[in-house]
Amino acid sequence: MKQTIAVAFLGLIFATIPLAHAEIPIKSGEKVAFLGDSITEYGKANPGGYVNLVSSGLATNGVKIEIIGAGISFLITAAVVFFVIVKPINQLMAMTRKKEADAPPPPPPAPVPAKPVQVPAQPGFATLDPGATKTVSGFDLAKTAPPTPSPAPAPAPPPPPPKPAPQARPSSIDEAFADLAPPSREIEPQSGAVDIRRIKPKVTPPKDQVTAEKDAKTKDPKAKDPKVKPAAPSYPSRIWVQLATGRDKGALGFDWRKLVKDDPVVFKGQKPSVTAWDKTNRLLTGPFASAKEANAFLALLKKAGVGGAFVWTSPAGQVVDALGTAK
Repeated sequence: MKQTIAVAFLGLIFATIPLAHAEIPIKSGEKVAFLGDSITEYGKANPGGYVNLVSSGLATNGVKIEIIGAGISFLITAAVVFFVIVKPINQLMAMTRKKEADAPPPPPPAPVPAKPVQVPAQPGFATLDPGATKTVSGFDLAKTAPPTPSPAPAPAPPPPPPKPAPQARPSSIDEAFADLAPPSREIEPQSGAVDIRRIKPKVTPPKDQVTAEKDAKTKDPKAKDPKVKPAAPSYPSRIWVQLATGRDKGALGFDWRKLVKDDPVVFKGQKPSVTAWDKTNRLLTGPFASAKEANAFLALLKKAGVGGAFVWTSPAGQVVDALGTAK
């Protein structure tokens, strides 16, 4: 790194100050090799790199050289080290582990033979000499003695467990992180812990509520409770004539007033109603007792020049409200 900085600094000096009184050791036509890392490689490829600055500085002083860029990028160096050194060593170690795993276990040690035990002759019919150790043919009590058991051979040691096979290296980043899963966001209580989320606090009713409950018990059961709301009105299926549609109910009220003003005889005795239809509203009149009566009113509308109206039957449960027509 120090040599690289020195050469770059020398190039800056050559490019800015002519060397009139100093002798340049490099002559014109010579080849100059620049060795280094990615900075040296960048200095050759970039016009503003220090390699080109040194060449320009020498050219300013009348020395023309031929540049040989020998800078090697860090990535290339790392790749060479990996494929030339690291990878062969890893393969050699894997082969060594495989040979050790495939090798048969060592044989158990052979049992040690027991040495024969010499028993002195016992007195009997064969001999009466107590000092005799060698017996002759005949009945001998020594031979009737139970044989001395030989020591049992030592049990063979169990074979060593097989070594686990080396795991294959992942071929991609997706395989390396395939076992990773996002953590659960749900908080689970530990075993034996109390989950306070399931504990309901005891709520003491206020005194007014207790007094009201006592009064309700002593109150006449036939009396009506003012807190009890009346039942909601039911909306059966009915027959209507639809006149117009619109999102603004105020605009529908304006349309109704205009229709009544233009044809007061046709709309005499009719009242406007409105009901929701998706994101808009229907302008209705009715309800009529039958479809025949609704079609008769529809014929009057067509005769009066009111177009776009038709008979519509509201389904059971469809809410139809009266439309306010006040200006």
